[in-house]
Amino acid sequence: MKKISASILALGFALTVTIALSAAAPLTANASPGSLTPMASEPSWAVTVQAGDEGELRDAINNADDGVPTIIELTDDITLSSDTAISVPDSKIIKLTSAIGTGAPYTIDADGEDISVIENAGELWLEDVNITGANKLTDPDSNGVNGGGVLNTGTLVMMDGASIYGNTVTADENGGCGGGVYNTGDFTMLGGTIENNKADINSYFSRGGGVFNNGTFTMDGGTISGNSADAGGGLYSADGFDMTTGTVSDNSANGDGGGVCVEGDFSMTGGSVIDNKAGLDGGGVYGWFGATFLISGQALISGNESYNYGGGVAAYYYSSSTKIEGGTITDNKTGLDGGGVYGDGSTEFVVGGQALISENQADASGGGVAAYYYDSTRIEGGKITNNKAVDGGGFYTPNGATMTGGLVSLNTATGDGGGINAPSLELEGGTISQNTATGNGGGIFISETSALTMTAGTISGNSAANGGGVYGDTEMTISAGTISGNTASADGGGVWIYDLTKLSVSSGVAFSGNTASKVVKSPLDLYMPAGVTWTVPFAYGNSNYDINWDAETAYLAFVQDSYAVAPAVSGANGYLPGETVTINAGTRSGYSFMGWTVVSGGVTLASSSSATTTFIMPAQNVTVQASWGAPLIPNTGDNNAAGFVFALFAAAAGALCIVAFGARRAKTEQR
Repeated sequence: MKKISASILALGFALTVTIALSAAAPLTANASPGSLTPMASEPSWAVTVQAGDEGELRDAINNADDGVPTIIELTDDITLSSDTAISVPDSKIIKLTSAIGTGAPYTIDADGEDISVIENAGELWLEDVNITGANKLTDPDSNGVNGGGVLNTGTLVMMDGASIYGNTVTADENGGCGGGVYNTGDFTMLGGTIENNKADINSYFSRGGGVFNNGTFTMDGGTISGNSADAGGGLYSADGFDMTTGTVSDNSANGDGGGVCVEGDFSMTGGSVIDNKAGLDGGGVYGWFGATFLISGQALISGNESYNYGGGVAAYYYSSSTKIEGGTITDNKTGLDGGGVYGDGSTEFVVGGQALISENQADASGGGVAAYYYDSTRIEGGKITNNKAVDGGGFYTPNGATMTGGLVSLNTATGDGGGINAPSLELEGGTISQNTATGNGGGIFISETSALTMTAGTISGNSAANGGGVYGDTEMTISAGTISGNTASADGGGVWIYDLTKLSVSSGVAFSGNTASKVVKSPLDLYMPAGVTWTVPFAYGNSNYDINWDAETAYLAFVQDSYAVAPAVSGANGYLPGETVTINAGTRSGYSFMGWTVVSGGVTLASSSSATTTFIMPAQNVTVQASWGAPLIPNTGDNNAAGFVFALFAAAAGALCIVAFGARRAKTEQR
């Protein structure tokens, strides 16, 4: 297939040359190896050369002018027959691609040789070309067995149509890294795929099944998929990592970081990390020993699994901050703590912004989030919803936490703390709603004798055995906010606290619609600050509906259709069996009181015809209804009026009803 002109035959290989009239100089070539400065955009390619076999490819690279951007188009698949990698020197600027219309993309195949397919020290662009077949076993410089597909010390750019797949490095005593790509230079991934590569363990530690980075790696597109290693199944970066787009999926690690494992700073503002698995921690992402760990923007972390901690994300020892301020972390699972996110140690842990942490599951604690040992742990915004765990369905921490905003909702704990499980909590805003605990603390479970302080926010619609809204053996100061619609199947619909002398409720707090299994009769002079709203029909909080009280079971009396200005039931409701209950129908304008009907409870009224009467409370709730009738209305004699008079007379032998209808118009018609 040698289509050459006589003028270039002396070069010793087949090529087609295209000279650009004005070729840009896209990077600076310095004297030292690996010193080419990468550009933000693709070079203006000056020369195009074709190669159809191994020899032509090597010659095309070697004979390219230094610093001149040169395209090498493959016209056929190339299988390497020697035990030497395709080498790109530090002075070359090369794009490897496939010739258009010739069956592209073509493949460079190492055919199982103990080599890297390509060793790049220059600037190498890959587009519409496959790199495969390395089975690297040898450690030539005692630095580990590294770089199956590409060993990059210069500048590497992957574009659409490029694929690095099916390469393997097998670790020796010095390790083994980068089954697909080993990078100590600059690597930018704009497109293409890195898939089904391996950093094999072989009893030694391996990292980066798809990519190992110890230089600069930026992922602005493409897919890293189906790779495996001991740590960092898809990617292991020893020098931080920024991900703005692209996909890391279906990778696996025997240890940490099924998708991504990062030493140093980590930032993910976009892209997807999905369906990865880790044998230890961080099914999707594992990060450690950096300054900042940040997930924001449109990032998606979904469907990942870990055996121990952090089904979606595990972040360890970040000295400045670990922040989840955006993106979606969903449908991840872990065998221990932190179904969605697990954070461990150092300065601050924050969930805020527009973050969505949903439908994650932990077999132990923290279905959505588990945050350990931070100086400051805060929920400032975002949504933590529909997560599941044994303890802390939504959020778990063994340290104190502060919530100033956001939503913790619809989470489930089979143990304690459907929404939040923490030893102490400062609730300064946000909403904790519709969470469920099989044990205690549907909304909040305070796990130690520390403190709950509520100065704002809403705790509503949660349910548990005890403490539908809040449960704790602790100091509780509730100075503002709303606790409503919570349910306890046992005691403390709104709040359950072991020692009620540790509870302080301030004026302005609103309790409403809370329920428990029973009402209790408690002293009315306790826990009754002026200005607090309690669940109807109570005038005090420690009824067991709003606040638990360890006292004899009491029962409720309900009056229907009463028009009394004062309460229709005497006292604050909640009666012990045997107590006297006074009920009052009041007065209804334009109607006459007709009597009482006992709807439920089976009581005997002292007088069923008196608007005010009494009964003795039984050991069940009672409902009584007032009945009303229209009074006598006289005939006015008006030509246009229709009079109606109803009278009912009763006699010992029966009853006589006389109904009279009168109108002047009727009399006229009778004549």
